[in-house]
Formats: sequence, structure tokens, C-alpha cells
Amino acid sequence: MLSGAAGPTAGLLRLRLEQRTFEGAPTPSLRLRLMARGTYTLPLAHSTGWALVAFDEAFVGMAGDPARLGFDQNRAFVGLLHRLTPWFSVEAGYLNVYSRLAPEKVTHTALVQAIANLL
Repeated sequence: MLSGAAGPTAGLLRLRLEQRTFEGAPTPSLRLRLMARGTYTLPLAHSTGWALVAFDEAFVGMAGDPARLGFDQNRAFVGLLHRLTPWFSVEAGYLNVYSRLAPEKVTHTALVQAIANLL
């Protein structure tokens, strides 16, 4: 994971490798996830802790079931972040999920998530 900040902006680049099992599959599958995330702290005079947030995450099947190899999904999010404490924040916004697995589909979602940074 790479992260950095410059003034009111901050960025994060995260790479994950996950192992998944599917019913009827003889071996586990491996999937690579790459996420780029950015925040921009809003310069509001009377409110603190508010920021714009956006991320994009691509999912790529690396090993396992041949039908699940290659690019399989993309998640894109844009919204507002409110930091309630130095370690706890809430985000709300729009999440677009594109999945290429049959049948190909696009999902539009209103997302609210709570994030606790315990480390």
C-alpha cells in the first residue's frame, strides 16, 4: 500500500491478492485487486472534517476457474467523507459496479460506509 498527502489532498494505492473458493471448483481461485483512492479536504469555515472522496478498484482473476480469469469487475465511487474522530469516519455517495461475468451488468448503488482506522 502506498499513501501520501499534499496540502488538502491525499491519495492511496492499494494492491491485494485474494483467494476464493467456489462450490464445485476443484481448486481455489486467485484474484488481484488494485484500488486508487483520493480525498480532498473541503475548506469550510464553519465545518471541519469534511472531504470529497473518490476511488476506483479493478478486479482481475489470476488463477483457478478459466471462466473467471482476466478482468472481471470494476468498482467506482464518489462521495463525501466526514471525519468524526481522528480514527473514525463515515462516507456516503454513489457506487457504480461493472461486472463482465455472464450476464454482464452494471449496478448503481447509494453507499454509506463507516471506516475505523485502528492502526
